[in-house]
Amino acid sequence: MPEMIGYYIIRELEKTGNMNNQNIVISTTSEYISDQQIEELKNKGVKSIFKKPLETGFSA
Repeated sequence: MPEMIGYYIIRELEKTGNMNNQNIVISTTSEYISDQQIEELKNKGVKSIFKKPLETGFSA
């Protein structure tokens, strides 16, 4: 969804009343997402936020 970032998606879901009972997971490439922003998203109902690149614990 290149036209819409995660915050806009959450805002639209809130406006339409579709945030309830959803399992929302956000994956971001932004290393600049703050702890405050993460908490704000979780308070809005986001279940998990993954920052890419993910650390898997596996080595190649």
